[in-house]
Amino acid sequence: MSPPSTRPADGLPDPTLARLQRLAEDAGQAELARAVARIAEGLGRRELTVAVLGQFKRGKSSLLNALAGQEALPTGILPTTSVATCLVRGDPELRLTGLDGRRWTAPLAELAEFVSEQRNPGNRRGLARAEVAVPLPAWAEGITFVDSPGVGSAHDANTEAARALLPGVDAAIFVLSPDPPITAEELAFLREAQVHATKFFFVVNKIDLLTADERTVLLDYLRTQLAERCGFPAVRFYLTSCRDGGGATPRTGLRELADGLREHLGVRREEAVRSVTAARARLLAARLRAQIELATRTAALSREERAGRLATLARQVEDLRTEHRALQALVAEEVLALVQSLPGRIHRTAAPEIGPVVAALDRRIPELRARTSGGLASAFDQELRERFRPAADRLRRSVTEEVVTELDAQARLLEGRLRRWAEELREVVAREFGVALPPLTVDAEPLGPERFRDRIEGLYEGTLVGQTGLILPAVALRGRLRRRLQETVESEFEAFGGRLRSDLADRIGEASSATRERVADRLARDLKLVEEAVEAGRTADTAGRPGAESWEGRMRGLAREAREIEGVSTSAGSVAA
Repeated sequence: MSPPSTRPADGLPDPTLARLQRLAEDAGQAELARAVARIAEGLGRRELTVAVLGQFKRGKSSLLNALAGQEALPTGILPTTSVATCLVRGDPELRLTGLDGRRWTAPLAELAEFVSEQRNPGNRRGLARAEVAVPLPAWAEGITFVDSPGVGSAHDANTEAARALLPGVDAAIFVLSPDPPITAEELAFLREAQVHATKFFFVVNKIDLLTADERTVLLDYLRTQLAERCGFPAVRFYLTSCRDGGGATPRTGLRELADGLREHLGVRREEAVRSVTAARARLLAARLRAQIELATRTAALSREERAGRLATLARQVEDLRTEHRALQALVAEEVLALVQSLPGRIHRTAAPEIGPVVAALDRRIPELRARTSGGLASAFDQELRERFRPAADRLRRSVTEEVVTELDAQARLLEGRLRRWAEELREVVAREFGVALPPLTVDAEPLGPERFRDRIEGLYEGTLVGQTGLILPAVALRGRLRRRLQETVESEFEAFGGRLRSDLADRIGEASSATRERVADRLARDLKLVEEAVEAGRTADTAGRPGAESWEGRMRGLAREAREIEGVSTSAGSVAA
């Protein structure tokens, strides 16, 4: 396979990833070579991702709005949901992508309906990405600004979604504020982000809440924490308020931040791309070097010793696969039990809703104005619709939240137990072959909220009074409606419950299956890397001693090249603006 073009349109050379891809192919690491190609493709187009990171309610969305010069993103006292909300340059438009791959557009004014926790709790709409196009400056072409969910909120899914963004982050705007200055969770999150982002802009928001002396104390404290806990030797802080009347310093800080972003992402775009390329190459080269080392350590063993150690490794790999299959079966059983529990959950939740709807309609029926039975039936149907809809929405929301909670618990069980077994596999490789492999990918994204979209409109069909009732005079029909009111409302809840049960059962199965497939695919890829490496070492001497020596020499050369890439790339680590 020939390497993809890593040369941007303006001719910026980028041989590092092409070289790394060749090394991976020569070392027999086809999966790693494909990963290099995917990264090279995006960087070859000079596209970069800048994430606005930080704790819940630091003012991240307000900051992006201030930089954009318009209220492009929703703000408020409640957190956003676990949806990646992106800001890009373009004609005003809201582009939405569902978790099922479906794409559509919507008016910009409807963004909050999809990305706010208040309007889309738990991301029940099943949105994977919301992209807001606005007329940003020309230098922002090719830049994606990501308004990340805040860490540290009451919604664990938001924190996990923020962490899931990190591998694709090239630069970061890390937002802090006085209340509190910086938390242990933020410091841990920042250290995770340093592995991926090559440039950090530190913003201290809400600075207008402090006096001049308080600002000095706060900034000194933050500098100390960032230096001692995260290794940033010198940090420049951009002081902002993002509120009208914030004062000269906040306005100046916002302007300076915009200038710093333009300098890094616009004027020095080529340098930024090279820095990101180096960071990605460092991580991939480290993985490749570990795989080559495993292969050569395997080849260096005597046949008897190699056979024993490979047998130990094979048992551990098979144990991991066996554990994985057992856990998959366990989750499948739990999902089946969850689906079977739906009728009882729905009935139990619906029971308290029926009485208030019946009472409200009983009061309204005498007040309905209609001369004909048809008119009365229509008016009654409208009244029932208005009272039934919010009750049905509460029913759907309550049952869905129960389902989400249980599905998330299953995902955490799957991930936690597999992660422990994967770490044991790494320990076996380290003990038997003396090689420290990078952590295996065991990432079971939550099964619940992001797989559920709001279908209340599709689930509600309305009521029919009954065609036989329409032949009665309006006066007689009014009495009939009151006598059969309890039966009518119960029937509506039963019908809605049936549709809700069917809908939830389908989506539970889809969510569980998709997550289990994702875990299996990622785990299988990492296990394949390990097996490819030991297999290469095991068969190294099939061509006789001269062939084995030649292979070992070539692999040592590949490892040296990978180490060179890793070493050169390390000099381009994360820096603060």
